[in-house]
Amino acid sequence: MAHLDDLVASLEQQFLDPYQLAIELPLKTEAFRESIGYINGLFCENYTLAGLDSAALTSLPDEFLPALMRGAAASVIKAVLQHHQVSYSNLNLDSNALAAWVRYLIQERDHLLDRLRIASLHAGSNTPWAAWKLEEHRSYE
Repeated sequence: MAHLDDLVASLEQQFLDPYQLAIELPLKTEAFRESIGYINGLFCENYTLAGLDSAALTSLPDEFLPALMRGAAASVIKAVLQHHQVSYSNLNLDSNALAAWVRYLIQERDHLLDRLRIASLHAGSNTPWAAWKLEEHRSYE
C-alpha cells in the first residue's frame, strides 16, 4: 500500500529535488490532495491515502497510482508556473514549455483514468447497458 511519504519521495526523485530546495513539502502534499480529489470526483468514490488528511490506511487501488502521480506532478508544475507569473523571479523559465508540460501530464492522467474506468466497466457485475423489453398494453383508449 502506498503512503504519502513514499509518494512524495518518488515525486522528489522525479523532479530531482530530494532535499526540497525548490519545491516545499506543503506544496507537494497539496498536489496529492488535489490529485486524489480529482480521482474521487471522477469515480464517485472516497479513496484515501495513508498520511494525507489523517488517513491511517490507503484505500486507493494500486492501479490508480500512475494517474495519481501524473496529476500530482501537473499540480506542482502548475504551482511553479503560477508563482513565476505572479512574482518577480530571476529564474529563466520557459513559461510556454512548462504550460505544455502541464497539459501533457493532465492529458496522460486523463487517458490513464479513462482506461481504468473502461476496465472497471468490463470487470463489473452490473452491465452498464442492456436491451430493455417494452411492455406494450393491448388497450388503445
